[in-house]
Amino acid sequence: MTTDTTDQAKNAFLAALTDLRGGETLAELHHALIQLVGDVRSIGKTGKLTLTLNVALAKGSTATILVTDELKLSEPKPDKEVTIMFADDNNRVSRRDPRQPDLTGLAGPGDVKAFPRRQAVNEEPTE
Repeated sequence: MTTDTTDQAKNAFLAALTDLRGGETLAELHHALIQLVGDVRSIGKTGKLTLTLNVALAKGSTATILVTDELKLSEPKPDKEVTIMFADDNNRVSRRDPRQPDLTGLAGPGDVKAFPRRQAVNEEPTE
């Protein structure tokens, strides 16, 4: 195996990448990266773009290789709203904590009666 200089290696790799499926791989990679960067910027979480190159020998050859590519885009996902729930002794969940006793005698929001308006000291009586 010969050792390429850094520039030669970069150019050879980019040329091979450009040749994959007649340039379609590079175009798909470009569009996936643009989509990923937009998603990361709008959601604020990490995403991932993976390019896998599978390399195999052609049947009956020691110099001809077959290259297939696979692009995988893992988009960032926004956080979902969390609901706090409590489990009872039978593992059923509810928004109400079964360990907290019911407070009897307290009025709920619909049970509150309006108190009559109090007259201010310097206000004329109303009939």
